[in-house]
Amino acid sequence: MNHQLEEYLQNWTEPDTPADQLELPRPWLLKERLSAEELVELIARYQAGATSRELARDLGISKTALVRLLRMHGVQIRGRGAPANSLA
Repeated sequence: MNHQLEEYLQNWTEPDTPADQLELPRPWLLKERLSAEELVELIARYQAGATSRELARDLGISKTALVRLLRMHGVQIRGRGAPANSLA
């Protein structure tokens, strides 16, 4: 066995908190990347007529992820190419 690995294993101790109980940041979760104010602004922009494509581009996410986020917050999604006052 490699001497460095052997030394590491001899000095290794169990962590205080089990891995499944650690509170780690989850930046991949979109809902955790946006503040409440940013989310309110996003919804307002969509309801005012901004397209899901342009909002997704501004956030740097996929259109699908944006639409999923809007739906999670009770926003009714417009049909493809529909004007802002038309809901699907």
